[in-house]
Amino acid sequence: MKKSQPNKRLTGFVSIKQITAFVLALCFTQFALASGKLQGGLNEAQNNLTMIKTWGISIAAVGAIVYLLWKGIETWRGRGDWGDFGMAVVHVALAGAAATLAGWAFGVFA
Repeated sequence: MKKSQPNKRLTGFVSIKQITAFVLALCFTQFALASGKLQGGLNEAQNNLTMIKTWGISIAAVGAIVYLLWKGIETWRGRGDWGDFGMAVVHVALAGAAATLAGWAFGVFA
């Protein structure tokens, strides 16, 4: 008796990941339309994107503060040295500078 094989007609040309991404994008778009956020024109969309950017920056700032506190406590308890803490400060500063430069570049080239 032969083993049954999955139907290749359904997934022969498109992978499951692509189908999942399409369905998620479709659901997200429908949710946004249903909530009325996309019906206010370009000004409303720009306000929403500014709000999302502000929230993203706030979450990143909280993450950076927690990371620096973690490294500081680690150094204070003797599990690391001050060079590690200094490099953590440099990494956080570079990440903040990259975000600021990206915003500036989008403003210049837009």
